[in-house]
Amino acid sequence: MYGGAGVSMENRLDTGLSLPRNGDPEPEAPSVRLRLLGGTELLGADGKPVLRVLRQPKSLALLSYLAIAHPVGFQRRDRVLFLFWPDSDEHRARAALRKSTYRLRQALGSNVVQSRGDAELGVDPALLWCDVRALELALEQGRLDEALALYRGPLLDGFHLDGASPEFERWLEAEKTGLQRTMAEATWDGAAGRENAGDLRAAAKLARRAFDLAPPDGERLRRLLEVLDAAGDRGGALRAYERHADWLAKEYGADPPPETIKLVERIRSRSEANVAAPAVWSIPAVEEGETERPHVAPTAAAGRTSRWGRVAIVAAVLAAVALIPAILALSGDNSPELDPNLLAVAPFTVFNPDHEVWSEGIGDYLSRSLDRAGEIRTLPPTAAVRAWPGRADVASARIAGLRTGAGLVVFGSMMGIGADSVRVAATVVDAGETSVLGDLEIRGTPERMDQLVDSLTVEILRSLSDTRQIGAMRHTSIGSRSMPALKAFLAGEQAFRRTAWDSARTHYRRAIELDSTFAMGHLRLGSTILFIELGESEEGWQHIARAGEESSGLSRHDSLLVAVSADVAAARLGRLPEGGYEELASSAYRGALQAIREYPDDAESWYSVGVVRELFYDDLHNVTVAHIADAFGRAIELDSAFAPAYRFALRYALDEGRVEDAREYTRKYLSLNPPAKAGELALLLNRLLDPEAHETQIDSLLATVHPEALFLTWIRLWLLTDSTELAIRVARESEQREHDPRYRFTADRVKQRNLAASLAYRGHLEESAEMAGTYISGWFQAIVPEAAMLGTIPAEVADSIFAQWLEREEFAPDLLTHALWWWASRSDTAAVLRYIERGGDEPIGRAALSLARGDTADALLRFDDVKTSWGHTNLTVLTRARLLESQGRGAEALEVLQQRFLNDWPLASRVTWIMERARLADRLGQTETALRDYRFVSRVWANGDPEVQPVVREAEAAVRRLGG
Repeated sequence: MYGGAGVSMENRLDTGLSLPRNGDPEPEAPSVRLRLLGGTELLGADGKPVLRVLRQPKSLALLSYLAIAHPVGFQRRDRVLFLFWPDSDEHRARAALRKSTYRLRQALGSNVVQSRGDAELGVDPALLWCDVRALELALEQGRLDEALALYRGPLLDGFHLDGASPEFERWLEAEKTGLQRTMAEATWDGAAGRENAGDLRAAAKLARRAFDLAPPDGERLRRLLEVLDAAGDRGGALRAYERHADWLAKEYGADPPPETIKLVERIRSRSEANVAAPAVWSIPAVEEGETERPHVAPTAAAGRTSRWGRVAIVAAVLAAVALIPAILALSGDNSPELDPNLLAVAPFTVFNPDHEVWSEGIGDYLSRSLDRAGEIRTLPPTAAVRAWPGRADVASARIAGLRTGAGLVVFGSMMGIGADSVRVAATVVDAGETSVLGDLEIRGTPERMDQLVDSLTVEILRSLSDTRQIGAMRHTSIGSRSMPALKAFLAGEQAFRRTAWDSARTHYRRAIELDSTFAMGHLRLGSTILFIELGESEEGWQHIARAGEESSGLSRHDSLLVAVSADVAAARLGRLPEGGYEELASSAYRGALQAIREYPDDAESWYSVGVVRELFYDDLHNVTVAHIADAFGRAIELDSAFAPAYRFALRYALDEGRVEDAREYTRKYLSLNPPAKAGELALLLNRLLDPEAHETQIDSLLATVHPEALFLTWIRLWLLTDSTELAIRVARESEQREHDPRYRFTADRVKQRNLAASLAYRGHLEESAEMAGTYISGWFQAIVPEAAMLGTIPAEVADSIFAQWLEREEFAPDLLTHALWWWASRSDTAAVLRYIERGGDEPIGRAALSLARGDTADALLRFDDVKTSWGHTNLTVLTRARLLESQGRGAEALEVLQQRFLNDWPLASRVTWIMERARLADRLGQTETALRDYRFVSRVWANGDPEVQPVVREAEAAVRRLGG
């Protein structure tokens, strides 16, 4: 167990003892030793390699993650599932995790991998020693020599995990680079300390090691030269400079900056009899008669506001003398590594205004044609356009490469020659070497630009074949051989990039009028219509579905996105395959994840992941609201001008309570000239979320925005726990508006249910019950049954309402599921049997029947067969948790309530769910969870009816008791 002898897990939870660090000093040697730095080594208690784990990359990766992930200690199971089994549903993923932990325990000993409840996993540091943790502890305690001995090389060097999720790869890369940077900084600090102590030889040794640990740059080189000079090793300093100068010339075609050259000249000119030059950390001279050096702070010449401050100064000086390659070479850690096989196509310079569409159009075409030619991958055209500095030269290509990580850049021009011919010139640049790989020229007619660009593609690949593995060129296209259609499409692409939405729609529509089989034309037209109409347009979905039918011959990138989008359209249009939504969900999610694996820096691919996660939430059991928010956030992070992602990112930021992020999204979104409806939505949210906005401005906006924008604003506010209850305010305004028959969400009954839901969520139960009415409806169908269970509706009235629902001619089992728990609580077996008899959900019906009969044990067994979904009631989950708790199975009850919510609806049962979870976590010693949930309840029902105030007081008291 964690924490040493004599302390049980129960006592640990009670006393609040912290989990020991994995690198803490070992009173007894741990039985298992794991080395992850500079290669991988896992030794068992017998001192022999544990081959059963080393030969299983996923098991080794899982053990490594548990051993070194931050924060130190136990890790959430749902996080582990998302990292290692992203493509599996929750049931399969959990089964795979259980199997992996079983294998680790069999191989390493039953106690090495530990569980805390059912929600967390960790490793016992008393039984497993890890070099990464030992290194971190050594650095914390100032034992640099020990840390350097442990750092044998990069983290998990050479390790590869097939099928790894993008999240796992990003986590590993972040850990690797972070550890390398930490070691370099600590080693530089150590060198400074040794120099200040007068041990110049040790300082020089550490400076050499520090310089080798981090990517080379001019600032670090000067620090190294000064330390070597101070130590009297001027020969070593000059050799280090010459190696760096040779590397700089080869890599960037640049000379060292003036500061470095002047420093080297001083070192060369200094005779051996001279005193060593001042080092980076100043060492005071010993005056005559002194026997020891006093401690002196670094001099002004040596000190600096920050360790990296001089890098910026160097960059500014170099910019002044136009040494652009040197600036980029010496800009330090901010410069990304370049991918030698990633190619960006810049906008071409076009000299004839009649050919303007081809400025970016050539890049659109070339990017698709070159992608996946052997090792070559291409940057999304929009990213290349936004990264291009503007001037068609090699220096601009280098800048574009550094901005995007592309190791290859193509730029060029198009010029008319004669009456009906054009010349297209292209330059292929290795951005890493700052060298030209090819200067190409193709001539042809503008009416056959497709053939001309195909020829240019062949020449580009030929120029790359000496340095890259280039396979046979696959014939791909944008999807149309009609030149007028292609030109209209490319004009649409340019308009879309410039947020000219109506113009983009017009161009895309013209493209498919000219070529009705143009898949990308249909996809872009449908997507633009949906963006303008806020997702509510059958025409838009029809075009996207058509794109899926015409998708042969597309580039890999376009093919993936068309397939995913077509699956989404099929779901929205009700065109379900034999396997139903589950089959569509699996197909769409598999394709979306493949897109971000192959194109991890493509905003459109991440956007598609977010759309799929949202639409198929019910069928993707391992996806949470946080995962949806992350995908849209990533799309915006990669391309801040990708406007469609903001509408979703706004919603999920507010669902998670990230109000400041939401405000920032509204500001950025408004700057992108969104379509009218979307603009109304963003502007209203911006004003509502602004604490300094004038009430008159808000009232004016509420009174004038379109009814649909009001509805969409309400959706984005509906889970906030703000003291002003903004969602209720918007729902009241919406409820007073006249119905617009073009939009189903403005119907009177829908608006009344919206207001009823918000009122119930904020604890205004009586008014909610009045507003909800007694009719059966698929819109917030749980409101009336929940009101009955909470006692807001009199029992005899509730009995009458649900009896009428049960005997309706048009039986609706999904809607009546919510009434099952009322009948069970009333021991009304006849009603439950009638529900089953009429074709209701049998597993959930049988569980309710057992409960109505008072057979708790059988009810719990029946719950094992119940599959909850988006439309099911929270009362199903709450009932199961309460039954488990009543049987003394509190940990299992808490696990049930720690699962993701069935949906994101604002209902009273969401609050009761969270309150039940708080109580269970409190009793089980999970203070952090309990505090979080108690705080939520105290906020969300703070202004609620008198009937809910005892719950609020209980939550507030618990927060005080737990120290919150």
